[in-house]
Amino acid sequence: MNKNGKIWACPNNDNHLFNEKPVDGLCPHCIDKPYFVYMARLKETDNDEGTRTDPNPPSLPPLPEPDSRLEEKFGRLVIDAEELYKDENYAAAKEKYSQALEIFNHRDDLREMIKKCDLALSDDFGRAVQSSVSEDGLGLCVLLMDASGSMFTQSAFEGSEENRAQVVARAAARGIMGMKEKKAASRAYLAIYKFDHRVKPVFIKSMEEVIQGFKSEKALEEYLYNSMESDMGGETDINGALQDAYNLVDSFLNRRIKSFRNVWGDRDYPVMIDRITNRNSFDFIEVPNVRVFIYTDGLQYVQGKTDVLLNPFLNGGGLPDTPADILLGAFIGSEKNDGCRELKAILSDCPEHDVSQFFLIKDEEDVVELTNVFHMATGNSGFCKECVEKWRMHTGQREIKSDLPLISDML
Repeated sequence: MNKNGKIWACPNNDNHLFNEKPVDGLCPHCIDKPYFVYMARLKETDNDEGTRTDPNPPSLPPLPEPDSRLEEKFGRLVIDAEELYKDENYAAAKEKYSQALEIFNHRDDLREMIKKCDLALSDDFGRAVQSSVSEDGLGLCVLLMDASGSMFTQSAFEGSEENRAQVVARAAARGIMGMKEKKAASRAYLAIYKFDHRVKPVFIKSMEEVIQGFKSEKALEEYLYNSMESDMGGETDINGALQDAYNLVDSFLNRRIKSFRNVWGDRDYPVMIDRITNRNSFDFIEVPNVRVFIYTDGLQYVQGKTDVLLNPFLNGGGLPDTPADILLGAFIGSEKNDGCRELKAILSDCPEHDVSQFFLIKDEEDVVELTNVFHMATGNSGFCKECVEKWRMHTGQREIKSDLPLISDML
C-alpha cells in the first residue's frame, strides 16, 4: 500500500491494479495491445492510515519495470504514419499519429500532424491541402561535375575503356532522360556546373525542358561530355564549385531567381518540402527539396597548392528553413586516396538514418548501388544508402541493375 492511499487501475481491465502509477502512465500489461491504456486513479483512502475503503480489494501485482518495447512501438507508428502521409492516405496516417500520441502525449509535433491530416480530409480543402508541407512546389538538384585533367586521363575503373568524365556524362544523361515518365518533371529543376580550377555553369533548366530539348540519352551525353572536354581539364577547385552551388541555392530558397518569379506573376514561388523523421530519435524536421551532389576524383588543388575543403552547407549553412546539410558527395577511385578521405570528412550524416551522405565509386558494383540513389521517388529525396533501401521497400521496386548512377529522382 502506498502511503497516499491511491490505487492505480487500468480502464481496460479491472484486474490490472497497482500501488504506484507507472512512470510512463501506461498499463504495462496492455503494452502489446494495438492501443495503449493510460492508468486512472481508482480510489483514495478516507483515513490517515491509508486504508482502502474497498473491504475486499484485489491483490496488487508488483509494478514491472518500464518496457523498452514501448519506444520501439512508438517509432514504428511514427514511421508508418509518415509513409502514409506522403502517400496522401491521411485517414490512416491520422490513426497512426494518434496512437503514437497516446504513448508520448507531450509531442506537440504529432498534434500538428493530426491537424494537418484533418485539414487534408476536410470538405473545404480536400486531400491536396497541407498547411506547411508543400508537395507542389519547386525542387532543385545542383550537380557539380569534376572536369579536371584526371577525369579525362584516368580510366573509370580497372579494365574500363571509358574515362571518368565519360562515365559521369553518360550517367547524368541517362538519369535526366529517365524523368520522362515523372509527373514532377516540370517542377524539378536541374542546375549543372562543370569545374576544374574554374567553375562554369552548363545550364539550369527544368527536367521537362531538358528532356524535350535533347530527345535522347545519347544526345545529352555527348553534349555534357563535349562541354567538359572542350574548355576544361585543369586543376581542381572543389571549394569554388561548392561555393557557387551555395550561392545558387541561397538565391533559390530566398526566391530571388527572376525566371521562377516571372512564372508566378513576380510573386514568391513555392519550394517543395521534404518531411523527415529521424529513425533513432523520432524527431521531425522539414527540409527544402534541394540537394547538391558533387562528383570528384581528386584533392582540392589550385595554383599548385592544396587547401582544406570547406562545406558551406554544414548544419544547413544558414539557408532559409534548412536545418540539415543538403550536400551529398561521391568519390571516383580508391578509398585510400587523400581526396576520398578529404571529401568524406566534410560530409554530414543523413538526418533520417545517421549514415554518411557519401558514396564511393571504385568499381561497377558501386555504380550499380549508386544508381538506386537517384531512383528515389520524386518529393522523397534521400541522403544516404539507407534512404535507398527505404525507398525500395516502400515502393516495392527491385534493385535496378545498371552500370549508371542516375540523378533523375534526386528531387
